[in-house]
Amino acid sequence: MRVFITIFASLSFSMGPTEIVLATETDSLMDAYYKQKVALKKEADAVLKSLQSGDWSIIIDHLEKVNRRYPKGLERTDKSTPRGQNFDTMDTEWRAWSESFRNPKGKKSKGKTPDWIKQVLDNDCSKYLAQKTKNKSNVAEIFVMDRLGGTSCTIEPTSDFDQGDEAKFQIPRSTRKVHQGELKKDKSSNSVSIQVSYPIVEKGQFVGAVTIGLTLD
Repeated sequence: MRVFITIFASLSFSMGPTEIVLATETDSLMDAYYKQKVALKKEADAVLKSLQSGDWSIIIDHLEKVNRRYPKGLERTDKSTPRGQNFDTMDTEWRAWSESFRNPKGKKSKGKTPDWIKQVLDNDCSKYLAQKTKNKSNVAEIFVMDRLGGTSCTIEPTSDFDQGDEAKFQIPRSTRKVHQGELKKDKSSNSVSIQVSYPIVEKGQFVGAVTIGLTLD
């Protein structure tokens, strides 16, 4: 019994400082993590400001054109699109193409790109995004979503077409506030990055959202 008590007492005293050290290290790591998130948020804000200070009307005009194709009052629950398909069908086709876009070594595939996907990748809005971010090496991705969450324009193919079921779209849409994700490995950019998403409001109406993905230096 004395041996057990001695061992228990020894463990109790030795665990105290260990727990304090671990807690201190954890607090330090968390503090560094959140400081990094704040810094990346500021960088994303700067990218957005750069877009807005340029020909922001290119994005607005494009969204108005895309959103006009949706029947008035159409919501995501209707799941229909101007192409006569639903979001699930388009998303499945986009995902399959996106997977074949790069081979296992990361090189682009020579597979044929469907015409409707070409229209997303090559429109004036996508070209504008590419132009404004071409000298920003830590911008891994930037894409604009229409009012129902469909990918409307982008500098690089996203992993899926339908963003409407994700927080990056839902929070800006429902709250009109910025949504910042967590650091993670992103399939689209193939890097550790963080996404910051902003609502796009025109004349008091939500018309879409823009997501800016930044990589760690």
